[in-house]
Amino acid sequence: VSTIAVGTLGGNLILKNDGTVVGWGSTGLPGGLSNIMSIASGQDWSAAIMSNGTLVASGTVPSDLTNVAAVSICSDYCLALKRDGTVESWGSGFDGTFYVTPQPPADLTNALAISAGQAHGVALRRDGTVVVWGSNVYGQTNVPSSLTNVVALAAGQYHTVALNADGSLTVWGNAPAPPVE
Repeated sequence: VSTIAVGTLGGNLILKNDGTVVGWGSTGLPGGLSNIMSIASGQDWSAAIMSNGTLVASGTVPSDLTNVAAVSICSDYCLALKRDGTVESWGSGFDGTFYVTPQPPADLTNALAISAGQAHGVALRRDGTVVVWGSNVYGQTNVPSSLTNVVALAAGQYHTVALNADGSLTVWGNAPAPPVE
């Protein structure tokens, strides 16, 4: 096993080392998938990225979406990182009051990683900077001004966590502060 993905309504996926996918529960993915390099699972659907950049999904995907390098799903809000460093979004997120589909900024380029929150998206650029967009009901798009040298990130329901190059964590939005070690 190289990767696992668990959705909120029981869609579970395992990406095996040989590029095949095993799914159980409500994944909705077709059987017999091979040459898979990445997987993701959300509330109502799951996705797998083939080595040629094709996105195979159980839910609706934009018809012009090609050259996908990574996908992230939170509930029904989805992000795709394309091989050219741009980001696309679709589906609907819930910001606590309204259903929304937050769109990434038009000038977002050079993205290296993405993560979908409940109604916000976050991207890590190759230069270690972070771009966040979408609902800000809980302060989840208020990136701390001192944040630099980020090497990894993850969006939660209404917050984001960044791993800094020095090993420290930075958290913003509706979440407790990280432990001090």
